[in-house]
Amino acid sequence: MAPSAAVWSTTDCLAAGCGELVKVWQPGNPTSDIKIFEGATVYSVDFSRNNKVLAVAGDKSQVVVYSNRPQPPSGERSVGRFPDLPKAGLDCITCVRFAPSDTHLVGGAQNGMLRIWSLRSKEEERIVTGLTGSATSVAVNHTTEMLASASSTGQVL
Repeated sequence: MAPSAAVWSTTDCLAAGCGELVKVWQPGNPTSDIKIFEGATVYSVDFSRNNKVLAVAGDKSQVVVYSNRPQPPSGERSVGRFPDLPKAGLDCITCVRFAPSDTHLVGGAQNGMLRIWSLRSKEEERIVTGLTGSATSVAVNHTTEMLASASSTGQVL
């Protein structure tokens, strides 16, 4: 699928993943669709605070980060991956969340581990363990000092 040249709105847009496709659109504007073919099952998407960046998590064992503007010269939207290269033993990423400060990205994995990456350095800063089952959601509070996650077994950490 060729990359879309459209720019998504930074004020009022939605995103959803279905199968291997991520769709970004403006409610009430049927011509605003931007489709991103991920090439692997998508489990979770999250916008940065300013809506200029979209994180997509799924079967790739990486979180792929996309810009709201196509990047020259290729027109591709991908602007980064966390981790940069897939790591041995890293399960698929089942949930993803930007910290409200847009300084960190948190990904929850099928093996129950949470990984926290710095958006500046792209380095993994911390691994949180303790969830039983697959991480199904992750939340970061407004001060970026606390996080919570839920698992497929109903556990909240």
